[in-house]
Amino acid sequence: MSVVLRHQVQIKQPVMGRGEYGGEQVESYDVFLNKARARVRVVSAKEEDQADQTQNPIVYEVILRYRPGITENMVVVWKSKFGDKSLNIKGIKPDVKQVYLTLLCEAA
Repeated sequence: MSVVLRHQVQIKQPVMGRGEYGGEQVESYDVFLNKARARVRVVSAKEEDQADQTQNPIVYEVILRYRPGITENMVVVWKSKFGDKSLNIKGIKPDVKQVYLTLLCEAA
């Protein structure tokens, strides 16, 4: 599989802290992986009606070189010429040879 990695992404991990009522919540994000090359493309875009509100979830596929330690609670920041876009990781699919890692993400 030959993949052109022409986009630049950054992967951030959440820093948990205590909220006002003692529960855990995300305080900020630390950089886990900086300036990684990746391929970002839209997999699906659809319109849903829930509770009388229209939602437009867009699912992205981010392919990058295999990196251990990436989890589903991390965030991908896609650096494009139109500005930065935050993507929440919904699924992780490593390939068999552990050369590439495919992340299924949803726009935050």
